Amino acid sequence: MSEDEKITLEKYLTKWIEMLDRYFGTKLEALNAIIAKSEFELKNRTDSTAKQLSDRLDTMNEFRDTLKDQAARFITRADVEAFHSPVLISIRKLELDQKEMEGRVKSAAVIAGILSSLVVGLIVAIITHYITK
Repeated sequence: MSEDEKITLEKYLTKWIEMLDRYFGTKLEALNAIIAKSEFELKNRTDSTAKQLSDRLDTMNEFRDTLKDQAARFITRADVEAFHSPVLISIRKLELDQKEMEGRVKSAAVIAGILSSLVVGLIVAIITHYITK
């Protein structure tokens, strides 16, 4: 072997280290690019998800506010019952008055029927009395 062909151990190891450094440097750069891309995509997805959750929360808050407004505008059950009870009592009283009035009308009709039949009977009796005489 000639002197030119002889390579010292130091040069041999230096060449291997440089070659491995280039190889792994390239791999490291590729991995860093993949990581950067993944971080960017993750940030975009996180921002998108955060916006969706924020919109959903806004919608829920709007719905909750609508329910509060509705509850404030509508009358409560206690108020309805307080108003409704006297109305029911008045209705029952009117129903009783109506039935009493119907009873009076029926009584008057019966009395009128009896009186008219008496008058008719009396007229028939008078006419019969004069005809037979």
